[in-house]
Amino acid sequence: MTSQNPDNSIDKSLDNFVFIDAIGNISYNYIAFEKWCQKNHLSVEKTLQEFKLINKPYDKLRSGELINATNKAKSVFGPEIMLDEMYFCEFYKIPRFGKTRVGQILLHAKQTQNEKYIRVICDQFKDKLIKLAKDFDCLCFVPPSTPRSIQFMDVLNETINSTKPRIIATKQFGDLAIQQKTLKNRNDRIENARETILIKSDKTYGSCLIIDDAIGSGSTLNEIARKLKNLKIITGKVVGVGIVGNLDGFEVINEI
Repeated sequence: MTSQNPDNSIDKSLDNFVFIDAIGNISYNYIAFEKWCQKNHLSVEKTLQEFKLINKPYDKLRSGELINATNKAKSVFGPEIMLDEMYFCEFYKIPRFGKTRVGQILLHAKQTQNEKYIRVICDQFKDKLIKLAKDFDCLCFVPPSTPRSIQFMDVLNETINSTKPRIIATKQFGDLAIQQKTLKNRNDRIENARETILIKSDKTYGSCLIIDDAIGSGSTLNEIARKLKNLKIITGKVVGVGIVGNLDGFEVINEI
């Protein structure tokens, strides 16, 4: 299949496209799209038009500083909602074409503990998160549920490098360490977050920004918000934000 667009900077609609092959080589933009089409036996030109059409509503939602997922949280948790607002920076995936550039790199960087690419993602969104953090009295980083030598959230915390006080959240387990990402039932995920996350603070603050890498159902963010409010650590607004997320009702992102 011959490329009709050898300059991968020409088509801006593919700025967020990435292709990672079976041995870990990464391609970007038009070249990545061409390889993806070749792998799936699709016409590049025809599929590109479909890609642009499917992306239109997503690009519109990307036009602001952050993607507002507050209505998603309200629809998922109803009267049990404890978050005042919820946002994420980029979509984890889009229909048919799967994970976005950020979604793919985040997934593989975490799974392989590749610090270089973890920092690529953190650096890409640090300015947005730093700007958002300025409106809050303290920050709380969601604790990792999988032991790794390099934790994405630790690197993100370091990258944001805010002087705001930190609310410490830790993860504890029963006899077996059940990772929330393995739970597909909403109630199980809520119970996991409620029973395994501990919050520690000897001070009270007016508002808090909870930061996570990937927002699936939002259960973890909502349960941390519940604890912050019930323990009267936070007396005002609690907002959750993630690097990636989706707007589909209840959803489990079970790879990250």
